[in-house]
Amino acid sequence: MRNDKIKKIMKERIRVAIPGLLVALTTCFLLFIYAPLELYVANQTEFWFDFYKILKAAAQNFLIFYAINVVGVLLSACLSERLCRVVTVTELVALLTLYVQGNFLVSNMPPFDGTEIVWENYRSENIKTAIVCILIAAAAVVVRKLFGAKRMETFCKAASAGLGGILLLTLVTIILTTGAYRERTTYYALENGQYSLSEDTNFLILLLDAVDAKSFEKVMDSDPAYEDTFSDFTYYPDMVGAYPWTAFSTPYILSGKWYEGQDYYLDYTASAVDESQLFFELSNRGYDIALYESDPWVTSYTYRFSNMVELQHEAYVWKYFRRAICKLGGIRYAPFFMKEYCYKAIEQTQGQHNAFVDESNPLYTWDLREFSVHMQEEEVTCREEKCFKYYHLQGGHVPFLYDADLNTVGDSSYAETLEANIKVLGQFLQKLKQADVYDNSVIIIMSDHGFNPQDETSAYDRQNPLFLVKGAGESHPLKKSLVPASYEDLEDAYVRLLDGESGDEIFPYKEGENRERRYIFYENTNHVMYEWMQTGPAWNFEDYRVTGVTYQRKN
Repeated sequence: MRNDKIKKIMKERIRVAIPGLLVALTTCFLLFIYAPLELYVANQTEFWFDFYKILKAAAQNFLIFYAINVVGVLLSACLSERLCRVVTVTELVALLTLYVQGNFLVSNMPPFDGTEIVWENYRSENIKTAIVCILIAAAAVVVRKLFGAKRMETFCKAASAGLGGILLLTLVTIILTTGAYRERTTYYALENGQYSLSEDTNFLILLLDAVDAKSFEKVMDSDPAYEDTFSDFTYYPDMVGAYPWTAFSTPYILSGKWYEGQDYYLDYTASAVDESQLFFELSNRGYDIALYESDPWVTSYTYRFSNMVELQHEAYVWKYFRRAICKLGGIRYAPFFMKEYCYKAIEQTQGQHNAFVDESNPLYTWDLREFSVHMQEEEVTCREEKCFKYYHLQGGHVPFLYDADLNTVGDSSYAETLEANIKVLGQFLQKLKQADVYDNSVIIIMSDHGFNPQDETSAYDRQNPLFLVKGAGESHPLKKSLVPASYEDLEDAYVRLLDGESGDEIFPYKEGENRERRYIFYENTNHVMYEWMQTGPAWNFEDYRVTGVTYQRKN
């Protein structure tokens, strides 16, 4: 009789606990599996690890925290049915608040591209989260009062199961549609060999990230000595870029292949490399090709890049890596007062990157100061083979770390950062001259896109990138050409430079000629891309025409 009574009580307590266990399951799935994987899938090239490493870490975090939740719910059920119901409803309120936070209160999220975040500016966002939480809690109380405890349990089970199903279906869909699950081979650039140059012909591209032509020209005008730095070059201020962000700009610059939503991102970059007219020409003409690129977007080895290798990647300490992945989910779904803590996960995951490279030849980094230091350490060595080298440098990308003399200050301005770039470029050009490989070199100094210092996080007014060029054997003061040029013209311009044309003869247009130039605009936070036509000077952002053509980014 006593045993039957105990069994009856246990069954009742388990029945009471089931809604709480289901709500806990969905909450843990949202925070520890769905949230980090969703962030990873949307930003794959920002992370060194592959899908299966983050999946393993996320699954471990999920199991740990769900086990803790199971113990908590079962303990509350053993103590009191009422307490268990309170715990269940509290967790449901938390689940729904986090879901609303991550899907409807993220329009004002800070970027995680290195921009310095002033968290005080986001404190008001906590009020929105608090209001949502209070409204959901009030609704839960009303439902409990109107329909009673049993129906509230049914509602908790239905809500958690329904939301969990939606999250699972969404996650599977985005993983399959972006191809994130596929194992990929990514090639990384090693640092050494930057100054192994040809005594015959060199073709050098220095790509400065986020350098706006208008801003650069203002800095140039502030000191006559800067003009001397770029003697022999032709400057094209009326240049229209291709995209407002690096991800699609750099593959386009090297290939001329537009991204129009037709592929997953890494499939696009692979086809861009495969179909690059520039790489085809260089290969046919016997050039050694080296890409000094710190972003891991090169996934095709159709053309052998002499400085790139396939690497094995592991975390230095797995438990620290797993903890960082745990925080990663909070970047989108945590309330704003916790986001400052969660945003540290990005840096922490990078700190756990063990690439197994020789310390004497580390991975290439775009950092301006490190590039300058390495420039002083590596001697120029000459070879018979023709050389193509592409250097992607920090340029004017946030954060602004250096003053005009390349001192680390941490809170520099955009103008000072551009002066630091000019200093490094001057050192680079002087090094080539001293090694007697300057005259036989084609040199392009350009940017992937423009930049608006007044609105660092917006895609607007980024259509006018820096572009300077010197053909082999040129000797003259700095020239300025107002030809209406475009990055659409680059592939043909490269061939003309390879054929020996001077820098002021590479675009088949005349100054003052009317021309519409294509540009694809999109915000980093939006998957819709818009085709624009620049109808006036490149620096005038208002002179664009929306064509009505749109493309959907896959990731």
